[in-house]
Amino acid sequence: MRWLEMTGCLAKRDLEIYFNSGFLSINYSDLDFLDLWIDLIDKYGANDVAINGKGDISDWRIGGRWNSIFSPNQDTLNMALMLFEKSIVTLGPDAMGFVEGGVRLIPHAIGKNKPWRRNFIADAFKGKPVRLVDILFWRYANYPCPAFKKGKCSYKRIELKLSKLISRIIRKT
Repeated sequence: MRWLEMTGCLAKRDLEIYFNSGFLSINYSDLDFLDLWIDLIDKYGANDVAINGKGDISDWRIGGRWNSIFSPNQDTLNMALMLFEKSIVTLGPDAMGFVEGGVRLIPHAIGKNKPWRRNFIADAFKGKPVRLVDILFWRYANYPCPAFKKGKCSYKRIELKLSKLISRIIRKT
């Protein structure tokens, strides 16, 4: 791996899969992992593009797929995972709600149609029903860590209920 040569780092483990940085859960005792990841982003991932959490994530991509660092948030995550000495746990697509069965531990909204961007009533009239990930997102949007004003969460929960009613009548064929 070219990044190993580039950084002079020694990997503590090989990864059998490439991790997406869309969802990550860390034990409090392992917060030093975040420091490692941030250091790698600062050192190798943010040279050409500011990684500030704003805008379209595709704007963070640098050059082409064959660059050592193409998608700074994800490439540096995988670097950090290879360098981190403590154990890691991988959950499959069933845990993210992508396939039927299993326990949906961390439902994940993929694509641009995120729960916080959707107009559920307008979507219902277009025949696009509410998804489980939308319901779960707004159920926990203010607990345990408030992410939105309380009024917005209440409004979105009402919007979800109304769009579910509309979706019973209007369906995309």
